[in-house]
Amino acid sequence: MKLEYRPFAVLGFTSLAVLLLCVKIYDGFSVISFVAGILLAIATLLFKRVRERIVPFYISAALILSSMLFYSTYENDLKYAQNFVGAEAEIVGVITEEPTYNSENSRYYYILNLKEIDGNEIDVKLRLSLPHEINAQVFDTVSLRATVYDIASDVDDVKQYYNAKGIFLGAYSYNIEDFSVEIVSQADKASVDYVIYCIKSEIKQRIHSRLPNENGETVIALLLGDKETLSDELNEKFKEVGVAPVFAVSGLHLSIWIMGLYNLLSSLGLRRKLNSVISIVFTVFFMLLTGLSPSVCRSGLMMLLLLSGNLFYRKSDSLNSLGFAAFILCAANPFIVADGGFLMSFAATLGIVTLYPLVDKYLLSNIPDTVFGKVFRGLISAISVSVCATIGVFPVTVFQIGYISVLIVFSNVMITFFAAVCMVFGGMLALTYNLGKLGDICALISGLFSEIIIKIVRFLADLSITTVSVDNAFWKFGTVACVIIVVVAFVFFNNKTVYKCAVFSLAAVICITALSAHFYYNDLTQLRLLDVGNGVSVVAFNGDRKIVMSSDADGYSMASKIIDTLDSKSRRKSDLLLIGDRDGMYNSSILEVVKSVGFSEIILKETNMSLESVAKDTEIIQSSDINIEIWDGGSIKSVITDKYSIAYCNFDDITFLIIFDSYKYAEIPTEYLDADYLVSNGYIPNSVSPQNYKNVFICGEEKYVSDIESYVIECGGQPILVSRFDDVVINIREDNHRIYTLEG
Repeated sequence: MKLEYRPFAVLGFTSLAVLLLCVKIYDGFSVISFVAGILLAIATLLFKRVRERIVPFYISAALILSSMLFYSTYENDLKYAQNFVGAEAEIVGVITEEPTYNSENSRYYYILNLKEIDGNEIDVKLRLSLPHEINAQVFDTVSLRATVYDIASDVDDVKQYYNAKGIFLGAYSYNIEDFSVEIVSQADKASVDYVIYCIKSEIKQRIHSRLPNENGETVIALLLGDKETLSDELNEKFKEVGVAPVFAVSGLHLSIWIMGLYNLLSSLGLRRKLNSVISIVFTVFFMLLTGLSPSVCRSGLMMLLLLSGNLFYRKSDSLNSLGFAAFILCAANPFIVADGGFLMSFAATLGIVTLYPLVDKYLLSNIPDTVFGKVFRGLISAISVSVCATIGVFPVTVFQIGYISVLIVFSNVMITFFAAVCMVFGGMLALTYNLGKLGDICALISGLFSEIIIKIVRFLADLSITTVSVDNAFWKFGTVACVIIVVVAFVFFNNKTVYKCAVFSLAAVICITALSAHFYYNDLTQLRLLDVGNGVSVVAFNGDRKIVMSSDADGYSMASKIIDTLDSKSRRKSDLLLIGDRDGMYNSSILEVVKSVGFSEIILKETNMSLESVAKDTEIIQSSDINIEIWDGGSIKSVITDKYSIAYCNFDDITFLIIFDSYKYAEIPTEYLDADYLVSNGYIPNSVSPQNYKNVFICGEEKYVSDIESYVIECGGQPILVSRFDDVVINIREDNHRIYTLEG
């Protein structure tokens, strides 16, 4: 079917592309998009040849609408919310979900749908951090005083994550003695939201009571998409193996329930239209039950179009339905394009609806219709769906995650059947909970299959080839080239020869990209200086080896920055963590890194009980003066005293002096001063001469370190503020050829 007959596909895909550029690259692109849309609309009206093609009209409409939607949300919601940042204000809002508790900092976190701030009406979400739990229920309207702040203002990815969920502000309160919360109004127990919440809570309680372990948590994650109770360790393994999308309720789950219900009602003799109406109602109910997540909304909207077509005896087009779902979701929240789950779900579905029909036409249809042929066709079909989805999500994986799971196709084929059975019997368990033995049987089957899933995932995650890093410029530019080739071939060319050439070019680009990345990054040492607030964090890579050198920092994003940087290379256990704190008092960020990453060794001046409790399987070396070889051509000397904390690093004869912390008059030994580069946090001792280094990297927020930058310039040095570039990346080759890049 031509694009002329797919208006929603054109609207949805174009809107998605525009909003991605606005959110991920430059918010001012909305103005550019609006002007481009107006010009294209004028051209459509003036020139007959353009007008007759009609597709340009759809594109111009998408450019204008998406830019207006983004600008409206940006100005009326996001920028308006910024007016309240920094003030201690009276906040009135509705609690939308159960609070989460962070044991590392002993804080409770609530999500509020705001109604007022200091009497000013506002309709955005706020993340509230409190020292203790409040005596209020979900959907109660509460009022309290708290300090409002710009949530995740120093980390774009984290900020975009919250904005994608409609959360534009944060608020906190530390005043425990005078802190009070007033319940303005209690939840309306007759409302749809409250009834759905009670049903969901009851389902979770029933499953937990029969399966009070990680098996029950896995069943709940599959059934409702609720992974809050899953352990961090199991969650990470699901991601490593590439089966995390199975636990994000979407098309797989919805199609199982809806098709199962539809076929059941059909077998009972129910008429087609009535059957479709019941299925539509159930689809809406299921969407509400699973929390209206982007992935389930995408699949739900597509399912609603399919079922609506049954009512009017019209066949829905998958590509058109996908575009419609994308357009509606983007219209509801333009920032949703920053949600990784939405992008993965959208891309996977796009891969299936565009590629699987080709597999069906050229491969599956040629398999003989025998018993063996049917079994073989089913197996090939399952593998093909997984491959098509994997191809679809590949561009998102490169830019959003930075690594790919080598076993993703194999693991998804293995897991999907077990997940479907586990989910169905988990749902049956919730329904038959009070029916004695029948409920026990459902609990036994769902628990058994969840145990099989967990064992398969853990086995695959422990293999050494689980993940491969694609976090480099070669993969990113290659992926962009591939996408452009496919889009151009699909939109502008109809003859098969050109399309085949485009596919061949696509394969060639991927091969060249992979080979270039391999040869370029082979035997390369890479250092990343991270922007973590007023602290120093350096991550070094060499092949599969990974080390972290870090001091304390007041940026709350420090832990996520380090963890994400390590994960971008691979999710294997890291080798070494060097903690450069002088006092031995480690904040929650350091503890979170230790807990989440799992290092083989930790070197520090002195340990404490908090650190030991989260580093149970790690060798802890207490030393204030240590000299170690980390890999061939790489060594670290670390000295921590009461007056300074430093690391002297040598990577293939390129040396770095890293000053984690020091006094102005600290006398650093002369043997450590002879280095190529200097990395410092805020203070440069008088014993260190900035002009002796090729570059001086200054860590910390720009407003706090501008004086140090001026001092380095006055001394004749070459300062670089890490915060200006987000991360600073230094690549060092074995042959001493150095490539220095800034990534921002």
